[in-house]
Amino acid sequence: MSSFTWRTASTAAGAILLLAPTSVAQQWFERVSTSSPGARSDFAMTYDSTASRSVLFSGKGPGGGTASDTWTWNGTSWTDQMPASAPPPRLRSAMAHDPTTGLSVLFAGGGLADTWRYDATNNVWSFVAVSTAPSPREKHAMAFHSSVGTAGVPGIVLFGGEDGTGEDDETWVFADAWTQLMPYTVPPERSNHAMAYDAARGVIVMFGGFDRDPYGYSIRYQDTWEFDGNDWSPKSSYSVPPARESHQLVYDPDAGVCVLTGGHDGIMNFGDVWHWDGSDWAAVTPAPAPTGAQPASPPTRRDHGMVYHAATQEVMVYGGAEVGNPVLDGAWVRTSATVPFPSGSRFYKFGPGSGPATSPTCTALYAESVEPQLRTDDVAANGASFQLDFVQLPQRSALVALHLDSSATGNGLPCQFHLPASSPSIPLSYPGTGPLSWTVNLPTDPGLVGVDWYFQGILLEPFLPKLSLTSSIHGKVY
Repeated sequence: MSSFTWRTASTAAGAILLLAPTSVAQQWFERVSTSSPGARSDFAMTYDSTASRSVLFSGKGPGGGTASDTWTWNGTSWTDQMPASAPPPRLRSAMAHDPTTGLSVLFAGGGLADTWRYDATNNVWSFVAVSTAPSPREKHAMAFHSSVGTAGVPGIVLFGGEDGTGEDDETWVFADAWTQLMPYTVPPERSNHAMAYDAARGVIVMFGGFDRDPYGYSIRYQDTWEFDGNDWSPKSSYSVPPARESHQLVYDPDAGVCVLTGGHDGIMNFGDVWHWDGSDWAAVTPAPAPTGAQPASPPTRRDHGMVYHAATQEVMVYGGAEVGNPVLDGAWVRTSATVPFPSGSRFYKFGPGSGPATSPTCTALYAESVEPQLRTDDVAANGASFQLDFVQLPQRSALVALHLDSSATGNGLPCQFHLPASSPSIPLSYPGTGPLSWTVNLPTDPGLVGVDWYFQGILLEPFLPKLSLTSSIHGKVY
């Protein structure tokens, strides 16, 4: 492992960094992590406000198989929890957290009708034996509500789904036991819809979904409904997202809106972002991405997961599937409009690397199956150290360099080389096996706090005329 010390530039005014801090609102970034659940879709995910972690369960991987694994996201990195026991694997389930019990509730999926609770603090799944429950189903939606029914009890509200005979229009609540509600007004039956609890207004918001008409033709809804704990009511608005299914909806308390992403209309996937403020929908235009940086919003997807991760005040999107069903990896995050990006000291992927799908000019001479990744699970704290890992490298000897700078203007070189030619470089010999690691030692310097820094790992082929494979990340010191 190589080690180096981060240094500031000296001027007549003292030790300062090379670039002033900037903040960007409504910008999406892909956060790097050394481990992850991998590419998958059709999983269940929720945010556990008790444990301050997002929880992901099961889902479908690249080969179409399912797993009963449980992962948690702390805002920086993923952890495979490997609990002693877990629910059977399943697809197209639903999970929601009940802050009054501190437990997340998982129900059904894949034609099952079982109820489970997960204690993320102690990493324990518990099967819940119930005398009555919704019928076996999948593609339903669930959300917490603080006051349900005439008794005003807090619980997890379930609506719709596909039960094997078709779409469903039932409303249920789970509060230690399942109870079917009989609201006066009921939305049309549907599956693959999305719901979120707007805590400020005390309503569950529901949008879109899938159904079939009496002749078997597909219907994709474009309607908005709200549930106040007793009854459903349709909501009209001047603007409305396109009809869709397999999308996600979460409530962002900092922005005071429900956030909608992704989905499918039967032909294509969506990559748009919409906000619902209780009276109207508004399409959100992401802030422009920096020159050479990654896209300004997550790629189009369906059957993904999305949460509002309150511990970091971020909306986080994970996984899903593209058209043709290739499953996706990666955690995309967006801070609230009221919170400068990036929050804290976390690192984000910057720009496409050069790999088989991103830079044909640079990879024509190679047959790599994956793109190298520069990653870290650590934080860049003033006066501390953190580790950078360069992983997924080809199995052959080469030279590797780590470049760092406080700007990312690029210099026209091939292979997505984002940093200026004058950037400091730390060379290292790569033996052809395993990852490479660097330890970055940060001095105690108030001038470092809040300033942008970019790292780029570069693998060079000494006997070939071109740069080979690169990966870049961007973060701030705190």
